Amino acid sequence: MKLSEIDNKERIILIASMLFVVLVFASSLYIYFNPPVTVLETKIFDVYQGNGNTLILTYGEGKLKLNGVYDIEIGATYRITYQSSQRNLATNVISVEKIS
Repeated sequence: MKLSEIDNKERIILIASMLFVVLVFASSLYIYFNPPVTVLETKIFDVYQGNGNTLILTYGEGKLKLNGVYDIEIGATYRITYQSSQRNLATNVISVEKIS
């Protein structure tokens, strides 16, 4: 089947579906290369440091791996602002603030 053999209705549907695929792919690329800023406010359960990374275990929020070594107190509440395209991994740490 050639494109010239398709009637107008089928051609419009084909073009619209191709535009939809391109839109989904472009939005996925945008989110991958420009990840959203995430703010995590939580109480710290445990902290592990090694290989230039800090692994934080929290109450209720799970775990978070920060690139870099940070001085974090166990039992304190922190506000961590970061960017990441992966779950539980802060590739770009913006700020680490102790709340209490």
